[in-house]
Amino acid sequence: MKTLFSILTALLTSLSAYAQTANFMDISAAAGIDHVGSNYGLAVVDVDQDGWDDIYVTCRNEEPNLMYRNNGDLTFTNVAEEWGIADAGDGRMSVFADFDMDGDLDLYVGNNGQDKLYEQQEDGSFLDVTAAAGVANFHEVRSLNLIQIDNDGDIDLNVSNINEENVLYQNLGEMSFENVTAEYGVSDDQISMGAVAFDHDDDGDTDLYLTHDANQAFIMYECVQGTYFEAADADMGLSLEAQGMGVDVGDFNKDGLKDLYITNLYENSLLIKQEDGTYVDIAGAAGVDDTGMGWGIMSFDYDNDGWQDIYITNESNIPPMQPNRLYRNNGDLTFTDVAVGTPLASPNAGFACAYGDFNNDGMLDIVVANGGFTGNQLFLNMEENDNNWFKLKLNGFATNTVGASVKFYAPPSGGAQELLANDELLGGSGYASQMPYTMHFGLGENNAIYDLGIDWMSGQTIEVAALFANQTLTVNEDGTFPTSVIDETVETIVELSPNPSTDQLNVRLEATQKPTAIAVKVYDVMGRLLLTQQEQNRQFSLNIKDLDAGTYFLQMELNGELLIRPFIKH
Repeated sequence: MKTLFSILTALLTSLSAYAQTANFMDISAAAGIDHVGSNYGLAVVDVDQDGWDDIYVTCRNEEPNLMYRNNGDLTFTNVAEEWGIADAGDGRMSVFADFDMDGDLDLYVGNNGQDKLYEQQEDGSFLDVTAAAGVANFHEVRSLNLIQIDNDGDIDLNVSNINEENVLYQNLGEMSFENVTAEYGVSDDQISMGAVAFDHDDDGDTDLYLTHDANQAFIMYECVQGTYFEAADADMGLSLEAQGMGVDVGDFNKDGLKDLYITNLYENSLLIKQEDGTYVDIAGAAGVDDTGMGWGIMSFDYDNDGWQDIYITNESNIPPMQPNRLYRNNGDLTFTDVAVGTPLASPNAGFACAYGDFNNDGMLDIVVANGGFTGNQLFLNMEENDNNWFKLKLNGFATNTVGASVKFYAPPSGGAQELLANDELLGGSGYASQMPYTMHFGLGENNAIYDLGIDWMSGQTIEVAALFANQTLTVNEDGTFPTSVIDETVETIVELSPNPSTDQLNVRLEATQKPTAIAVKVYDVMGRLLLTQQEQNRQFSLNIKDLDAGTYFLQMELNGELLIRPFIKH
């Protein structure tokens, strides 16, 4: 007979499990993306730059690829034929990039056979320029990665082939490429699968990590002064021997070091980087050692709590048959599978997966490419919480944006600053996937970010003192902010003194135009308006005597500019 205690225990356990369930809705059919066929690779990119994430699906078995244009209302229209990119070359994956630096995105498609390169035209259509560009890869592609090998501003491309030599294409400009594989020392000819290009040793250039199938050792190619690559030492903990598939990067413990998650056939791997530069696999202890036929992998913050979560796809046609999983980061290097009992635990033949904010609500959604007899799936994020977010779009003039690194902190609260994000813009990751160019960060309870730093591959560094949460910031390579609520150009100089302050904060402006009126507001770090004031002069003072000790934001609107500066009250 069940006791009252056992009944209550079972009830609490059930409620706890329910509380640990993610809230996503399968809207695939209503969205119009549930194509049934040999779906394989995904690229989620705002291809037409209208502010909405689009979806490009590469299909195997000579089925034409699909270009789902986002209509802005959670429906999509396949415009692949109209745009000229319904390639039917037995596709594996694709990457969009501005290869010719003309301001729009071009397309490289990796096939089992001849790859294709398409140049976007002024009318938004694409033109096949494969032959003229010197692209001549005819092998079965398993990964495409955008990479800057020479820091000349142009984006280069690494192509990983299965059982054939990989190819590294150097961009010569004007849609022309040269095979420099041997020169740069990356001619791996093993069973290449997933790959990711990122700066793993934080020396300012981009390295290349390759996974292999059939228990062939994985390889970390470290870039040496931008001139060649060499394999890293085997004792770093990166030379795993497994049946590897996809790989992605994430700072899973927010220590400022970039970690790796790898999908395998059987146990997956979570490699946590140590202070000495080595990596330790903690997948078992962390609870993320899924034993299925893993393919797709992406690290992202689905609930905006500030911790990187993990979504993986499993192919259910191959034993041991396991569903897809969403591992929620508990913040202590353990994870909980919150896909159980939800549409996310899809038991289909899942290959690539990618995220995107398809309705621009600040919550990341999930799209999965399913092969076989099941269609693609789009899972709409329905999480309800008070967590904040921040999006960042990088706009390069002379330099491509891939490889740029981003770091920012929480507003100081008397102690050491809390690191909120240390990320890098990747061009191709996971398995057969490309994620959006718009970088997305969950902030948890933080209503602002502090000390935003952006390091471009060109060496350009941009710093922004403070910004409010729940906005999309566009940053140009020259340091201007075309769509932002903040403009820190030299046109207006702001001096705050004393800072920190006790009773009175003095403000002095140096502006190219005399302000006709200045609307002054003071917010706390939670975004609450505390003071307002109207000023006519370039120098004025604020009485902050009644404010509690802490960090605040001074907002000033003048001459069409909206300036934000932080200050500290003692």
